[in-house]
Amino acid sequence: MALQLQNILPALTSVMGVSAILSDVLCMEPNDPIRVRIFSTTLLLSGLGTVLQSNFGVRLSIFQAPAYAFIPPLLALNKLDGWKCDIASTPDASNETQLFNASQVTVENSLELKHEKLQLILLAVCLGWALSYILTIYGHFPDDPETKEFLARTDAKEKMINSTPWILIPYPGQYGYPKFHVPTFIGFTIAVISSIIESVGDYFAAGNICQTGRPPKHAINRGIMSEGFTGIVSGLMGAANATTSYSSHIALIGITKVASRIVLTVAGLMTIALAMVGKLAAVLAAIPDPIIGATFLICIATLISLGISTLHNIQFNTRNTLIFGTALAFGLMLPKWIAETPNAINTGNFDVDQSLKVVLGTPIFVSSVLASFLDNTVPGTAKERGMAQPKNSAFPGHQNASYNDIYEFPIIRNFLKKHQNITNHIPFLPSYSEELLTKVEMAPLKESSLSSSS
Repeated sequence: MALQLQNILPALTSVMGVSAILSDVLCMEPNDPIRVRIFSTTLLLSGLGTVLQSNFGVRLSIFQAPAYAFIPPLLALNKLDGWKCDIASTPDASNETQLFNASQVTVENSLELKHEKLQLILLAVCLGWALSYILTIYGHFPDDPETKEFLARTDAKEKMINSTPWILIPYPGQYGYPKFHVPTFIGFTIAVISSIIESVGDYFAAGNICQTGRPPKHAINRGIMSEGFTGIVSGLMGAANATTSYSSHIALIGITKVASRIVLTVAGLMTIALAMVGKLAAVLAAIPDPIIGATFLICIATLISLGISTLHNIQFNTRNTLIFGTALAFGLMLPKWIAETPNAINTGNFDVDQSLKVVLGTPIFVSSVLASFLDNTVPGTAKERGMAQPKNSAFPGHQNASYNDIYEFPIIRNFLKKHQNITNHIPFLPSYSEELLTKVEMAPLKESSLSSSS
């Protein structure tokens, strides 16, 4: 039970922050019961994604949590005509920090540092909550709901807790039928690509810590497919954000030395069960806004530091410094300019204008595209571009012969071999990876034999 709780508790900070931002984007009142339903839905999706990822996806001990990559498109949408509201949303600083969200954490020390910080965050939440309660009962905060300071009271959302039932089960279509919106689709597509990049990096980090070698192609494909399925369920449930692999839980493997899929599966099922306890979700969703903002700020700061740390293999010479600085500056300035001059983009087509505003108002897209363009057009060596393989690579190859039992499905292995003429062409089945590996391994042998014969 202790190991399961160690995996669940750090994810609660992400669930609280993401669900709070989504509620503000949707212009909900502080005491709106739908805030609790959004929190419960987000928590349930984290548990569902964890169960699928651990058993049917990449099949490593990886916990799933809300993807921060969906926050910038949501904030960009919140600035469009028809989406704006009077309720103050999360500051733009959280939007800007998503420039580094697609970090692929590969250093165990960094992962362990992040996990330790998250434990301190949980302690800070408890202390901040207690302090807010003391200040509330002694009348330090105003009683006027119209003031911002009122949301710092522990009883500011008391009506929401009282109106929430004990059992609250999220379900697909709980807000009505899904609708297609072109700007939202484009913005979320960018978020999905960013989330995939982040998750693939976590797969390799988990394989390294678990000493199972580099995850094969079929396992990576299944991991992405698993997150995609959870994203579909998220859309049907109206959560407005998919799940992604959570780096801090990979660090937990290195600390506890426990990489059991059973532990993660039970943790995922416990998360699903907790999401259905309406009163508990309401209490967590009623945490005072200053506490949520403070914890979210620390999480974002941690993401920035980890994102920058992934550049440790790159030489910061004049070329790379200019590319990095230019991409960072444009990622900060262009979305700000789009927000301050909403009428600057006028193509004559409303959907096109809205789509361009979402795309150009998403910092991670602006910086990523510009950095990729400059890196591929400005001359530079492989070492300067960070493409040279380090001598002390953190990811060994398939040196462990037992990786087949970890990434594969032993129950259906005979069936796959029997029908290899079909299964070899299905990207998420183990036989597909075996066929590719055989071709890759045979290629150098053919080249050497040809050179020797000549």
